Amino acid sequence: MARSGGEDRGLFERPAGSGVWWVLYYDREGRRHRERVGSKSAALEVYQQRKTEIRLHKFDPEGVTRRRVLTVKGLLERYLPEMEKKNSAKDDRRYARYWLEHMGSTPADQVKPENVDKWRRKRLKEKTRTGKPAAPATVNRAVAFLKRLFNLGIRDGLLERNPVTRLKMLTENNSRIRYLLDEEEERLRAVMSQEDWAIVGFALATGLRQGEMLSLRREDLDLRLGMITLRRSKHGEQRHVPMNQSARDALAIILGGHSSGWVFPAPRGGGPRRGDSVYRGVLVPALKRAYIENFHWHDLRHTFCSRLVMAGVDLRTVQQLAGHKTITVTMRYAHLSPGHQRAAIMALDVRGPGPVGSNVVPLELHRRVAGPLAQ
Repeated sequence: MARSGGEDRGLFERPAGSGVWWVLYYDREGRRHRERVGSKSAALEVYQQRKTEIRLHKFDPEGVTRRRVLTVKGLLERYLPEMEKKNSAKDDRRYARYWLEHMGSTPADQVKPENVDKWRRKRLKEKTRTGKPAAPATVNRAVAFLKRLFNLGIRDGLLERNPVTRLKMLTENNSRIRYLLDEEEERLRAVMSQEDWAIVGFALATGLRQGEMLSLRREDLDLRLGMITLRRSKHGEQRHVPMNQSARDALAIILGGHSSGWVFPAPRGGGPRRGDSVYRGVLVPALKRAYIENFHWHDLRHTFCSRLVMAGVDLRTVQQLAGHKTITVTMRYAHLSPGHQRAAIMALDVRGPGPVGSNVVPLELHRRVAGPLAQ
């Protein structure tokens, strides 16, 4: 355990080799004080600050005690800026509001699994803006955010345990696949302006996630090669998405209507358009006028994937075009639709009405024809 000599004076690491450093100092009355800090450089900074406070008669032991109590709110204030650098920044800010409201003043080291589970059960019962309870998948994402938050605190030596680690995630129902039928698309297009349909049509033609689509800038589009570059996809990786003619036609209308660097600028400028603005301002009113129910923005992406599968595109290619991290996600579309399943099974009839078993070759005949290779 490092403790004395040179710049390590007043510093010690506990447990040894953990990377968690403490400071030890005495005030003017000879009372001993210890503080758990984190990294060695941060501990050295705190140690020097305390020595200066003591020398200048500005040391406040009660203030040190208060600062030592790290609340969930304190964790959020410390780490949310770091989290916002990731592609999930918008969702993370929403999750942060959830936890701030539920347990913001709770000391972080006193949060228990049952506290998290209590919030979880509450979210599954209360209605969201859509009038329905939060889906298990949505609740799981919020809990996963809290888990990452505590892990960052552990990384920096501010916390010793993560109360979410052993909490079992809720079972998610990812089987819902709702895609737009051809006649529904015709009705939807008929009630939308050319500009609004261009936005929806671009989503249908590319299969981009809403966040990926709205974050596009003009320099991300290669109109000559017909290629879209996603600088930062959902999984933090750059990927390229080809454009068909439908996507190009939609872009011509979209880009011809403004001069912003953003492909989908906010109506009042200053950045890209928000997801809620596009969904509630463009798609929802049109769905109501077209009498289309049970359809959400993400279902445009479901439509893209489903249509590829129904057109006979292999699942591996669909995975690449959609940017699915694993083939398991893409396999949800393998069921196609009942009509296409019937068409597939009917294709066997094309072979003709031969009797059942007519393609069975007697074993002896097979051996005579195939020779030694059949042995």
